[in-house]
Amino acid sequence: MSADPLRRFFRNAPLSGAENGDPAPAPTNDTPEPEIPEPIPFVSSPRQPSPEPPSVAPVWVGPCLRIAGEAANPSLILQQRGGERTALSYGYLSAVQFKPEEGVMLQFVGHAVSITGRRLAEVFEAIASHRALTIAEAPGNFDTDPKSPFVEAIVVLSTQER
Repeated sequence: MSADPLRRFFRNAPLSGAENGDPAPAPTNDTPEPEIPEPIPFVSSPRQPSPEPPSVAPVWVGPCLRIAGEAANPSLILQQRGGERTALSYGYLSAVQFKPEEGVMLQFVGHAVSITGRRLAEVFEAIASHRALTIAEAPGNFDTDPKSPFVEAIVVLSTQER
């Protein structure tokens, strides 16, 4: 019987005489020692300057839209002209719809929001990508910047009975 019953599971394992009951041969001095390769010297590459990190600061796009930088934002703040504010969690946002003639419609759990105005495609994109921090009604009735979104009205309705 073999000295090591698991020896058969090793691949290409040299069989020693100990398996047959013979003592293992003694090491001799004429056995060459294994060659150890020379270590490769460490050469560092020139350090490249790291690129600027993306901005996490929010940015106002006109008077009606504030967009987050790369930071995650958990809620959307809807600010009306009279100072009333409503914050709704993006976690409860279930649908965003944009119709150029009607505006942007939002469906939250428990709330429906209608945003009307002009050039609202950027507002839609910012909300759909969860980057809008604040949507504010324009401070006046006059559209002074022909390039930025102009929000005429924000209507927030509760869809739950009390």
